[in-house]
Amino acid sequence: MAPPVWSSAGIDDVPSTDEWVDPALADRLAAMRYAKRRSESRLGRWTAKSAVATTLGFDAAEPITLQRIVIVNAPDGAPEPYLDGARAPVNIAMTDRADWAVCALVEPPLLVGCDLELVEPRSE
Repeated sequence: MAPPVWSSAGIDDVPSTDEWVDPALADRLAAMRYAKRRSESRLGRWTAKSAVATTLGFDAAEPITLQRIVIVNAPDGAPEPYLDGARAPVNIAMTDRADWAVCALVEPPLLVGCDLELVEPRSE
């Protein structure tokens, strides 16, 4: 992975079952009161886990592979990917909007950011 890489997914791309969800994420999702927030979180995490898996050469279609990848928030709030409990060798940024998510990845020590916005008509 030399240049920055990115991956996107829509809400319909996320598996309906939770076989791919790691235990910490399962606890977090279970604590969410609102279905919309839960579905947005599932979308963002699935997109990030899939992007990390693919970038590291793993099969992102295997639920057990995605369970091995855990996305945690650093003290500053930035997402950090872990593989089998060790910091994965990529830095990521995640964003979601309107039932779509994007994950951008770069090699350390580079950092990356990303954002999604709707293209909407604006007044003059």
